[in-house]
Amino acid sequence: CALRTGAGSGHGRSLRAAEEPLMLDGIDEVGQLEMAQETAGEYFTGLDKLPSAIQKMENEMKDAARAMQFERAAGLRDRIKRLKALSLKLG
Repeated sequence: CALRTGAGSGHGRSLRAAEEPLMLDGIDEVGQLEMAQETAGEYFTGLDKLPSAIQKMENEMKDAARAMQFERAAGLRDRIKRLKALSLKLG
């Protein structure tokens, strides 16, 4: 039995299905702050420090991947994507 990887193998299907689009239209400043706090979690220190929080999360994501903690790395990757989209909306 050959190991199948890549397109059509089913790998990553559950991660993609769990990912939800980031809807930012119509969110006020309080909502943006709450979304940033929720997404960044323990990395959040303020909206002005969002780039720093993203950098810390990226470093931890890479460390998790090197340690073969792929689910943790994928979770961080998804949170980073959401924070980057939010920071673009705020900036």
